[in-house]
Amino acid sequence: MSKPSPIEKFPFGTRLSLVHLIDFWERQDRDSNSLHAPLARVIIEKLEEAPELRGTIDDRSVLEAHRDLIELMMTAMVPAGRSDDYYAEAGEPFNYRPFYETPAWRGLGLCDAESFMGRLNTAPEQFAFGKLMWAYESLLQEWVGNPPDRPGHDR
Repeated sequence: MSKPSPIEKFPFGTRLSLVHLIDFWERQDRDSNSLHAPLARVIIEKLEEAPELRGTIDDRSVLEAHRDLIELMMTAMVPAGRSDDYYAEAGEPFNYRPFYETPAWRGLGLCDAESFMGRLNTAPEQFAFGKLMWAYESLLQEWVGNPPDRPGHDR
């Protein structure tokens, strides 16, 4: 197998947005049959006091100012009370700068890009090439709407 050519710089800009996470909680709030509805109501009320979380987040200090609310919203991904033994992180796409990490994940020591890249079991250029292919796949799905035709992707 030939080695992919080196990618000097990731060719796309990235932005952090919590829109999909907020959409989840808004759907839960509207669904009176949802088990999450009571918590969703609390989250939606708190979001009314934090409109800066609804747009693109360029200033990461916004995240710190609303850390408790973000932790609460992330219970959509990490069950409440399980963060000490549940390995999870969430961050801006493609740049490995997390805005949320469970203590269990932090304990792995992969919280910054240098630590993460230093522990890869693949060549950095292969990892960069895979990241670029993932970006192209994401763009095609967004623009064309068809999932890739490969094993593991249901149509």
